[in-house]
Amino acid sequence: MLKEGNTLKRRNLERIAAGRKKELLKGKGFKEIEKTEEFSGDTSESEESAKDISGLKADELRALAKEKGIEGYESLTTKELREVLKGVV
Repeated sequence: MLKEGNTLKRRNLERIAAGRKKELLKGKGFKEIEKTEEFSGDTSESEESAKDISGLKADELRALAKEKGIEGYESLTTKELREVLKGVV
């Protein structure tokens, strides 16, 4: 999958976005860190880990984030926790 846009970051969470989505993320406190020309994501591994954590509740996700040493996990939403944990689990 190829994406063009900008990489935005808030705490430990990075997103690639363009246009309206980029502006929405900036409104949520994300800061632009670089322009991304192309991104080729290997989804096979991330889809597998997403399946593993997709059924977990917020408190379970926070416990897992704490176990993995992720800073700032306490203030992340369930959706953000799943995104952060995708690359770690």
